[in-house]
Amino acid sequence: MVLIAFSLLNKCDYFKKIKPNENYKNYIINNFLQYLLFIVLIFISVFPALVIAYSKTQGLNRVLHIIIGFLFSDIYLCYYVFNKFL
Repeated sequence: MVLIAFSLLNKCDYFKKIKPNENYKNYIINNFLQYLLFIVLIFISVFPALVIAYSKTQGLNRVLHIIIGFLFSDIYLCYYVFNKFL
């Protein structure tokens, strides 16, 4: 989900290129803040899936669950909820 949002923002020129008449320092600060916000959003959305994957599995299976939880965090959380409550 996060990668889809990033690709949509990138397609809409949210992370824009520098223009000749633009101040270079403002450009650097704006892009830094945009990428920092993107990293924080990734951390917020992926962290719960990683914590669940780490705490609920053991052994070599734990590594596989952590990788799947990182790449597909929304799907992994749905998988956990279905296994836990249904």
